[in-house]
Amino acid sequence: MENNKSDIMYGYPGDGYNSAQRTFILMWNPAISSITIHNHIDSIAHIDDWDFNWSVYEWEKAHKGDRFFMVRVGDGNTGIVMSGIFISEPYTDRDWNRLRNSRQIYYMDMQPNFIVNPETMPIVTTAQLQEAIPDFEWTKGHSGALLSEEQARKLEELFAEYLHSMADREDGENLSILDDPTLIVLD
Repeated sequence: MENNKSDIMYGYPGDGYNSAQRTFILMWNPAISSITIHNHIDSIAHIDDWDFNWSVYEWEKAHKGDRFFMVRVGDGNTGIVMSGIFISEPYTDRDWNRLRNSRQIYYMDMQPNFIVNPETMPIVTTAQLQEAIPDFEWTKGHSGALLSEEQARKLEELFAEYLHSMADREDGENLSILDDPTLIVLD
């Protein structure tokens, strides 16, 4: 498939706020998630071909091409561990947590453009997120919550500063940044 500019939605992390995209926060607690910390670390080396999807609470507001940030919550080093673009519209599937009563969950496929190992590298911490955007709950809540435009702008500024500080630390094992926006193609 040949890419053209209309198929590509802003693939570089740290480029700043894009008014054509909404920004969603995905919560990830490795202690209860179907994705373990080991799965997450393994995905760093496969950023451009790892198959990801995630449940999105505010699915009716989410669309293909929107931005996401994944925030680790729970124990350990908490904060932003992944960012990227949703590459599908929301769809239903079985609940990822098979211990709960069966209920309909909405998922979206996603293409990361940044993944970091929170055990070995500095991250944008929950404390930094709470200080920059105090009117959002960063430690708990539903995964897939929509940020306001003002919150999204502040987050993009904070994230750009962080990426600038990490520019020489990308190694493909502890930190990967997708540097080719043509790899994020919206069908």
